[in-house]
Amino acid sequence: MKASPEQLPSTTVREANAGDVPAILALYQQLVPDAEATPPEEACGLWTLIDSDPGRTVLVVEHAGRVIATGEIHIRAALTRGGGHHATLDNVVVDQAYRGRGIGRQLMGDLVHRAEAAGCFRTQLSADSESAGHFYERLGFRHLARTYKIYAPGHRGA
Repeated sequence: MKASPEQLPSTTVREANAGDVPAILALYQQLVPDAEATPPEEACGLWTLIDSDPGRTVLVVEHAGRVIATGEIHIRAALTRGGGHHATLDNVVVDQAYRGRGIGRQLMGDLVHRAEAAGCFRTQLSADSESAGHFYERLGFRHLARTYKIYAPGHRGA
């Protein structure tokens, strides 16, 4: 894929911390605009649970001191395929104002690298839109399976 002339020259991918939670929540509202937002008073407790999970890492992309993208990786042990680990990527979103500038590619590259470094035999994700699916395919992911979801009563899906 050819680099866009609008690419941002200085971005940093790093592990998220508690101070990033408000920006991450704002990005999640872009990811699922019609979903109920997580109340800030609950977000701190949830962040503590997320951050304490050794198989889960939330990343952010920062530009000029502002969080402009986020994504997470879950690495799990498996009994299949001779043992080992597999990775699931989730909640990948780039701020609408920064899309099309290579930020998603940069973030996905870091997430996939982490899966490879952990020795994962498979890295997978779900795409809730056709455009996201095309983006992931351009990065080398293949559409191989269907994703099925069931939401608890009172929760709307994407």
